Amino acid sequence: MLIFNKQYRAEEKIIAELAKKIKKAETLFMHTDGNAEVYELPGGMWISFNVVTYKIEVTIGGNHVIDFDCLFDSNEEMQHVRNKWFSVLLNDYARKRLEKIEKSKQKSTGLNKARKLILAKKSKTEEQKILEQALQQIKEL
Repeated sequence: MLIFNKQYRAEEKIIAELAKKIKKAETLFMHTDGNAEVYELPGGMWISFNVVTYKIEVTIGGNHVIDFDCLFDSNEEMQHVRNKWFSVLLNDYARKRLEKIEKSKQKSTGLNKARKLILAKKSKTEEQKILEQALQQIKEL
């Protein structure tokens, strides 16, 4: 029973806190570093997921904080749980949050373009009205 294991509870709290940080991140940047997907969160926190060795590394402000070996081992219950955490953090939190932020950026960019087009059309319409009025005045002379 892992829930009675002190180490399990301590690691679970850390993983839950990382998930919370990712979920609440207003900005999230991802880059690759070899076999790792590195997610940069506000406050200088970086979470690195090595997808080959199944290792999570956390750094804050360039200082190493903690790492987890999450390589699956069917004979060791704790490794099985860590492997699940790795998958959930990477797929259900980091990648989905990044995708959501990117979609939000695209929508705001699209709205800005639409606004610019509307303003451009308005100004062209106004210009045309002014030109038509000028032409009308010239014709009346």
